[in-house]
Amino acid sequence: MRTLPIALSLVSLTALACASTGPTSELLDARRAYETARVSPDVRYTPDRVLEAKQALDRAEYAHEKDPGSYKEKSLAYIAERRAELAVVYGRYEEDRRAGAAADMQYKSREDALRRQAEKNAAETRRALEGTRATLGTVQGNLADEQQARQKAESEAAAAMASLKQIASVKDDARGTVITLDGSVLFVSNKSELLPIARQKLDDVAKALKDGDRSISVLGYTDSQGNDATNLRLSQERADAVRAYLVERGVAPDRIKAAGKGKAEPVASNDTPEGRANNRRVEIVVEKRQSP
Repeated sequence: MRTLPIALSLVSLTALACASTGPTSELLDARRAYETARVSPDVRYTPDRVLEAKQALDRAEYAHEKDPGSYKEKSLAYIAERRAELAVVYGRYEEDRRAGAAADMQYKSREDALRRQAEKNAAETRRALEGTRATLGTVQGNLADEQQARQKAESEAAAAMASLKQIASVKDDARGTVITLDGSVLFVSNKSELLPIARQKLDDVAKALKDGDRSISVLGYTDSQGNDATNLRLSQERADAVRAYLVERGVAPDRIKAAGKGKAEPVASNDTPEGRANNRRVEIVVEKRQSP
């Protein structure tokens, strides 16, 4: 009489155990894979494959309901997981394919635009070349004229520089070409106004310098007599006077500057009248031409 209750108890426990059996790890993986595919932006081009993954997952869920933990549940869950993953992979592939097609189309469009621009540029270049050929003969003629004019100017400058040697000391040193003019010939004693003969000499200097492009420094000097401040002021005023006259005679003002040196840098002894006369001078320094 007690056998029946025991048997009923065993059946109840078995049913309870089956009802409490959860999804397999394969089914859980399939669910996660499908959910990932469902929300992924990569599958917007493959909705059919997402649907196939959902249908496969539904079959695995049904197998779980009928026989939890069974081989069929695991197999169908595996298939569902793979289909979900394939939906993502094919979605990415389709996106890449469309991007590649768009890039090809853009490349071809750009290539056509560049070809049309190149043809336009070539036509413009041909027209420019025709214009250049039309004026080339004139340019060549002008170039020959310019060369002759430059040679003439250089010859005149060389001749003017040679004539300077008759009225001034001309030498080359580390600073460049130095033209030294006797202060007593240029100015009245203790004055900075140019004498008439000084203007004649400076006309020759201006003729030699005005067509050049090198920088020029006009440096005024005195002897050692008198106080330093007076000598410095006088030497500056004399340098300024020479500079102003050279500019007036055609030397570009931005090429020439003036500085007073006072009794500095004597070239002779200040102990003798002759030495002091040599120290009272104006130097016009033409900078060296830079090597190419």
